[in-house]
Amino acid sequence: MASRTLPNGAYSYHVAYLRDGDWTDLWPTDWVVIGSLPGATGPRVTRLSATRSRRGLTVSFGLSTDGVLRVGRLNVAVRNRAGAVCDVVVGTSLSLSGVQSFTASRALPPGMYTYRIAYYRQGSWTDLQPGKSVQI
Repeated sequence: MASRTLPNGAYSYHVAYLRDGDWTDLWPTDWVVIGSLPGATGPRVTRLSATRSRRGLTVSFGLSTDGVLRVGRLNVAVRNRAGAVCDVVVGTSLSLSGVQSFTASRALPPGMYTYRIAYYRQGSWTDLQPGKSVQI
C-alpha cells in the first residue's frame, strides 16, 4: 500500500503500473478534494451523477451558491479518453443562486468519458470539483 500526505487542494488520481520499463495508465480518473479550497465562495457541486444509455449520456447535478452569481455559460465539461472536448451546454446567461438542480444530455459514441461542471464568467472558465468518469 502506498500513501502520501498532500496539502489542501483538488487532485486527480488513477492507477498506473510499470512493466518492462513502460508505464500503463488504468482508467477511470477520479477527483478528491482535501480540506477546503482557498477562496471557494462561488457555486459548489452538491450532487453529480450520470445515466448512460446506448445513445449517450445524461448528467444530473445540483449546485449551491451563496448570493447571486451571473454566468455567461454553464456546461457539463465532458472529455473522452483522448482528451477531445464533448461538452454539453446546460444554459447561457444564467443567474446561479441558492440550491438549484440541472440535467443535460448528449449523444456520444461508446467509450470512457470524464465529466465535471464548468462555468464561463468574465472571460474565463472555472471547473468545479468533483469530476467523475463513466463508461458508455
